[in-house]
Amino acid sequence: MIEGMSRVKTAATALLLAIVSAGCMSTKLVDVWQDDSYTGRPLGKVLVVAVTSEERSRRIFEDSFVREFRAQGVDAVAGYSVLSEAAALEKEAISRAIDGKDFDGVVISQHAGSEEETVYYPGRTRTESWGAGDRRGYGYDGYFHRTWETVSDPGYTAEYTTVFIETNVYETTDQKLIWSGRSETYDPASTVAIIDALSKEVITSMKKGGLLR
Repeated sequence: MIEGMSRVKTAATALLLAIVSAGCMSTKLVDVWQDDSYTGRPLGKVLVVAVTSEERSRRIFEDSFVREFRAQGVDAVAGYSVLSEAAALEKEAISRAIDGKDFDGVVISQHAGSEEETVYYPGRTRTESWGAGDRRGYGYDGYFHRTWETVSDPGYTAEYTTVFIETNVYETTDQKLIWSGRSETYDPASTVAIIDALSKEVITSMKKGGLLR
């Protein structure tokens, strides 16, 4: 049975949170781990499973990963095509879905929390001049045609969200964990943006580690 799946079931909450605001989104992998003792062949066919109670998010997530895997020459199958929403949380159901179908690996992702941050940007006061403009050629009286005014910009606060997603990769021969990573997405612009960025980061890391054909 796939190691760690009991934790997946208890953590089966929504995969992604609502988006707070558009901004400068960035996604990076942290806490990446790979089993250096793994000597099996690189993965050529994988099942992608997103653990979430939201069917739309699940399909978006799994389809994005499938597209990215296939772009790298790896055959990938979306979990929703072979598993019902409830069955996606059951290790026995996953084992049945991959049995006899030449799968090398199973990729399982789930929402791993989020952080809200409130940032205060202080206001500032500046002095601006109005009037004569370029003083060249005006002589001394150029100064008397100018007005100096103090302008204040009020401070304001902004809300930012960091979304965390955990992704685990299991090989199917011994059903052992061979790769794991936790991603951070800062100030996401949309659910799709999070998933597209994450799929590229995860698959790039797996490829560098020699886990993909």
